[in-house]
Amino acid sequence: MEVNDEKIKTLVVDFYPPHLRNAIIKLRQDHIIDIKYWLIDTEGKYGGEDRMYSSSFDRLVEEYKNEEPLKIPDHVYDIAYKHLYAFINIDNRWNPNTETCTYVHDFNMLFRIWYHIIQHNKIELLLMGNAPHGPVPFMAYVVAKALDIKIIITEQEWFEKDRFMCFRSLDLIGCDYLDREFGYETIKPEMMGGFQKTPFYMAYMPEEILDSGRFRVLPTVKRWLHPHTLIAKIKKYNSLLFYRIFEKLGYRAIELYLDRRFRKHRNDQCQAFDQSKKYVYFPLHVQPEMTTDTLGGIYEDQLLAIERLNQLLPDDIYIYVKENPAQTYYKRGEEFFSRLFSIPKVVLVTPETNTYDLIEHAEFVATITGTAGWEAITAGKKCLCFGYAWYRSLAGVIRYTANTTFEDICQYSFTKEEFDRSYDRFYRSLFPGIVAGDLFSQLKENFSPETNNAEVYFSLKMAIKHYDG
Repeated sequence: MEVNDEKIKTLVVDFYPPHLRNAIIKLRQDHIIDIKYWLIDTEGKYGGEDRMYSSSFDRLVEEYKNEEPLKIPDHVYDIAYKHLYAFINIDNRWNPNTETCTYVHDFNMLFRIWYHIIQHNKIELLLMGNAPHGPVPFMAYVVAKALDIKIIITEQEWFEKDRFMCFRSLDLIGCDYLDREFGYETIKPEMMGGFQKTPFYMAYMPEEILDSGRFRVLPTVKRWLHPHTLIAKIKKYNSLLFYRIFEKLGYRAIELYLDRRFRKHRNDQCQAFDQSKKYVYFPLHVQPEMTTDTLGGIYEDQLLAIERLNQLLPDDIYIYVKENPAQTYYKRGEEFFSRLFSIPKVVLVTPETNTYDLIEHAEFVATITGTAGWEAITAGKKCLCFGYAWYRSLAGVIRYTANTTFEDICQYSFTKEEFDRSYDRFYRSLFPGIVAGDLFSQLKENFSPETNNAEVYFSLKMAIKHYDG
């Protein structure tokens, strides 16, 4: 789709913080896009522009009730329905519930709402600030996919401070190269992180990595005591207000109990790291997280990847599995461990085992989308990748398919020169600017919101012009 005088009717998701919003506004002012709907943060605190709407499920439902429903073709719903399992996992992360049918209701309601918004506004382009990992933006993506609408998703390149990727579908992350010269300066990439190097962003990672979807007593009490919030909650829940408060407290008490039980159950079954054995290293991802819920595909179920890895390996090669130290009870019930230890070659090592030792002595590393895969290939070690990892187009990565064999993996080799060439090509496919939140802007020396807006504007303009639908 070429940029011309005919503005592209666009649904924008994210891009609302100060270092990004002017890039979107300038795209509108320059008649590149026509912003028909702009989805921002849940609280709506970054509002102020025309057609901005908070990413609130309740608000969307209320808005939809006042509209005339559109007839939805069965085949469109059938396409979207393939994403139901992924949606349930994402919705459960943010809205814990004991009834599976509640997630199905949420799926269907959001499907109808987004179908109405997209069709009513004649949307031609969905422009997303990152891989969708909340239920509301995820369903916007699902419906756009089902309607075959042009999609451009951006994602910060986690090992470069001021470059981001663009891709047209979640299954194309890290592979959707344009291979064009855009005229901006390309400097020699400084590969942040790698083998035995802590990624720069990890030093600034918030302590509560699993905060989303979990009830924190003190922050919630402080938030609810704000007069506007308290009045809104009273109006919303009315006679059920105290029930909802005790329900949340009950969930938190259960979480604390299950966390303690999970850690004891896990630790009782861990074994010491024995590097004398031949093994493949498989580090578990922390869950819930975008890296599995959104980018894992069917391997959001990490045990499925381990089961398929097990089928690949000869009997004399073990699978050393290491739990992420930040993991809680979520998706780690007794059923998880029962299934894990039914896989014959699995050895669960302690979470404190040094990941670099595990990488160094492994035959190869296997992962869904994890940093360990990047650490492996930067150290000259092969990586078997099951999910949509950003680095999966680089030399050293073998993408798992139904036809992958152990012999294929053994015969594959790569040199440092091949890796450097593949990374250089990947780097040249990246776009200037920071599309992530405050973390990256704080890390860039002499960061300027005005300069970043200008860079992101130019980058998105090029992406809109040159990416086909």
